[in-house]
Amino acid sequence: MTSHGSLDETSLHEAGHLLIGHMRLGMIALSASTMADEGGTTGRCQWDFESVDRVRPFIGRKIGLKELKPGRLSVDEVDTARYLIALHLAGSIAVEVVSGHDATDRSRSDSAKATTLARYVNITDPNSVIGRETTEVASALGVPVNRVVLDRHARALRDQRELTQAEIARLLG
Repeated sequence: MTSHGSLDETSLHEAGHLLIGHMRLGMIALSASTMADEGGTTGRCQWDFESVDRVRPFIGRKIGLKELKPGRLSVDEVDTARYLIALHLAGSIAVEVVSGHDATDRSRSDSAKATTLARYVNITDPNSVIGRETTEVASALGVPVNRVVLDRHARALRDQRELTQAEIARLLG
């Protein structure tokens, strides 16, 4: 759950998660929502990570087939960790790409999750992993066709405040 200053920014932030989650992990969120709170608006995407075999080991410490160890991931696990990092970074990056505003301070929980995962990929230099994924996500969100899908999700979240999995899938087009 992430708190932002405006409904437009929150909608864009959540749309970034929806698009990159689909692009990088092949997942469609169960739902996405925006709501007013004391500090502006809050947004949330609900994912069914436990249903995806390659993601399951990253949920909790011992869910899945084995306990993951920082710096000792297989090639497939590194790819999955990178995709999850991208998913967590995508919201802030979407706001930055579209509006030009730095949104990282508003989504500390997303940044913390991305940093924790980055330590599993590169225990000595997790910031290099964050930098690489930030560049890749910003590039992907800047592609015109992806930008159209991003804007479509952001508008729907702004106008409807809640999207079901079927609506998210339809908007992915």
